[in-house]
Amino acid sequence: MPISDRLLKQLVTTFAPDFAAWLLNAEVDETEVLPGGLPVETVIVDALFRVRLKDGRTTLLHFEFQGRRSHRPMPLRMLDYLARVVPQYELPIFSVVLYLDRGAGSNDTGSHQRVGPDGTPVLTWKYRVIHLWRIPAEDLLALERPSLLPLVGLTEIVRPTEVLPKVVERIRNEADASQQKELLQQLIGLMKDEEIIAMTKQLLSDLELEDLKEHPFLWEQYQRYQERIKTEGRAEGERQKARDNILEVIAVRFNPTAMDYRRVEQMLAMLSDLERLNTLFSLALRSNTFAEYEQVLHASSPTEKPEPE
Repeated sequence: MPISDRLLKQLVTTFAPDFAAWLLNAEVDETEVLPGGLPVETVIVDALFRVRLKDGRTTLLHFEFQGRRSHRPMPLRMLDYLARVVPQYELPIFSVVLYLDRGAGSNDTGSHQRVGPDGTPVLTWKYRVIHLWRIPAEDLLALERPSLLPLVGLTEIVRPTEVLPKVVERIRNEADASQQKELLQQLIGLMKDEEIIAMTKQLLSDLELEDLKEHPFLWEQYQRYQERIKTEGRAEGERQKARDNILEVIAVRFNPTAMDYRRVEQMLAMLSDLERLNTLFSLALRSNTFAEYEQVLHASSPTEKPEPE
């Protein structure tokens, strides 16, 4: 089971009343977790609740969390789930699919049907579709439900420097310390964009980061990210040192014009292969003229592009 699915199930189960109130757009009196296993064959839904609303009505609330890939098309999976849940509980039902990854479920409207030979609809089924990756992060903040804020990392964050501090501060304002701690852990755990993770990390205290150690899979994710940043930093440092060595040799041996020097500098910036850079350093020492070396440099990287910053 993907980590995101596990975290989302934990989040909606812990804060089921808030999620129910959000999706059903009604005041909730009570929620009850129902078994996820459905009859006949072993079919497991992601989350299923019995919800009693303030006005006395009772309904089922069914969640599915989906990334870009599904072993079966989601509409058919939802049809299967609905066909099993409805007879088992005989209650009104609200089903929702939360699409998590960018592009996931782009064409799913949540409204489907099958027709007979004459084109007459013989089967229709519907469910709510929420493309989290399309929702502006500001819209989630505007709901004023702190328990939904861990979803921010799955939304569209256009202005992270404005949004993330508000999210962290709003979670910190929670009176319940254990709930505050859990929400911060969920916030980090559900983030996928490494730049967003890094920015959020800067907003957290050492104690808050230390709390991640209580959840090994979150801590491992954070540690992997930190190690990758260090590794990439060391590798780029070696590449830049090789570029600088080449430029120093070029300057001393050929005394190029500022324009020529800048041109070589730009060409070297396009190279990321350390072995190739080391070879070019050796060639800089052996080339007879600047023109000869520049020709070798051109030939060595005709298609390579600059690395993203």
